[in-house]
Amino acid sequence: MVSSQVPMNRFILTLLIFCTTLLANAQEYDFLDKDLKRVPAAAFGGSIRLTAPAFLYDGTSIKPRELQEYMFNPELKISFFGVNEGKWKLKAIVFEKESPELVEEKRKRYNRRNGEDPLLNKVAPDFQATDLAGNKVELSAFRGKLVVLNFWFIGCKPCIMEMPDLNELVKEYEKEDIVFLAIGLDRLSSIDTFLANEKFDYRIIPEGRTIAHDYDVYAYPTHFVLDKDGVVVFSQTGYSSNLKRTLKKQLKELLK
Repeated sequence: MVSSQVPMNRFILTLLIFCTTLLANAQEYDFLDKDLKRVPAAAFGGSIRLTAPAFLYDGTSIKPRELQEYMFNPELKISFFGVNEGKWKLKAIVFEKESPELVEEKRKRYNRRNGEDPLLNKVAPDFQATDLAGNKVELSAFRGKLVVLNFWFIGCKPCIMEMPDLNELVKEYEKEDIVFLAIGLDRLSSIDTFLANEKFDYRIIPEGRTIAHDYDVYAYPTHFVLDKDGVVVFSQTGYSSNLKRTLKKQLKELLK
């Protein structure tokens, strides 16, 4: 996620999955210092503060208050340029043209973030799967119960960051008839290895890429809340420090 010192929400940059990962001289842009190199987001480690000068691909300077608008334009992707001073330091940000095949995927993701999820107020797509314990899971079998879905994968740092809050949520509602399901993208063996060092109290379904596709999930983490009729009443994409509070509010209303 990218955070900024300007007044804006602190978004975890699930956009990072779209960033270029190859190093290259910044001479491709005349408006950048020639000593800068294109740097993959992972090289900076953790969250990235967008305090460096920002530009559109044509050299147009972007003001700090305009960053959010450019970040959530599906036709653009964010690229980072920096110098290595023992560790990489961010020196410039460039919003480049996104590849045509990713524009539609990003548009769907941004719509979901803005509360325009096409699944809202519709019955959630049913699925059948097997959880980590080898037990069969069928979503439609949970009618009459509230269901909280979490889509995640091991390499998603924001997904891991929110797990303690999600574990607390499970604990607080253990006496309620609520099903907490985590659809992971990774193989069962990989998740088992991950759980040897991390705790995640949701009921976990491995190898859930097909389910994620059916739910139009293109960014992680993504959360859904289903009412007792299996209707999607809430969705959210991306990390938020207020996630637990937000989910509790949804569940409180549904439990009335």
